[in-house]
Amino acid sequence: MRLAKKVMAVALAAAMTVSMLTACGGGGGGGSSSDSSSSSSSSSSSSSSSSSSSSSSSSSSSSSSSSSSSSSGTTTDKNIAEQLGMTNVKVVPFTSSYLKNMNSEKYTLEMNVKMLAGSMTVSMKTVQSTDGNKSYNRTLAPEYRRDEINLHDEAQKKSWDIDGIKGTYTVTDWSKYPTKPDDDDDTVIKDFTKYKIMQGYYKIGSTEYPADCIAFTETENGVPVTVAMIYCFNGSKPKYMIVKGVAEVQGETAVQTVMEGQITRCDTYADANYMNFEKILSQYELVEDDD
Repeated sequence: MRLAKKVMAVALAAAMTVSMLTACGGGGGGGSSSDSSSSSSSSSSSSSSSSSSSSSSSSSSSSSSSSSSSSSGTTTDKNIAEQLGMTNVKVVPFTSSYLKNMNSEKYTLEMNVKMLAGSMTVSMKTVQSTDGNKSYNRTLAPEYRRDEINLHDEAQKKSWDIDGIKGTYTVTDWSKYPTKPDDDDDTVIKDFTKYKIMQGYYKIGSTEYPADCIAFTETENGVPVTVAMIYCFNGSKPKYMIVKGVAEVQGETAVQTVMEGQITRCDTYADANYMNFEKILSQYELVEDDD
């Protein structure tokens, strides 16, 4: 499980999460715009596109826009990158990308995220850390009373799901099942390093950042929909991650920002505090065990 792949997985998962959060919060209120509906379909499309890319790359390619070249559901259409707001765009191999600096088996990543759904903005914090065997993942959205932590130990074939609001956790013994638990790294992307990267610059505020973009395109209800992840770098460190959806709506190109993430920490090692599962679990009460 590499950091660049995990960031991709989190971006897509976060884009899907916003619909659940807003539903729990009573919805956005008022009418929805065509842009917001296109971003919703973009989010679900990204998930299905990613899954289909692992099972049928030819199917994904045929559903991509004819003006773009695609590989396993990805698109390298520079016009799309420019529609997203990137400048001086060129297509480069992974080995020439800024993303290659994030290609680590061990890492710790912390990010402040804003999910955008129509007129609503959902703020959350995500934390991930892994040593290659153990992994810690937390999503914290206080506004919606969400504090969810997942711990997974591949050697023990166990995972623990913590509800930080209730102060409880459950445990799952995956050794009892014929297959291992679903892993975003497997369903979202098989080999990140094989993808072509659209590279250029992206402006946030008054600052232009060197940026890499990777995008997935699939047809949703007969309409090509693209979900793109833009990573802005400050030196070798990622500073921002932007998720956008692009679709043709009533003959016009609609671009919708789905997520804005500010990366506050990115290290290529596991944080020992996050790897101390025993100490973490001691703060919560076990309420159910699959034994």
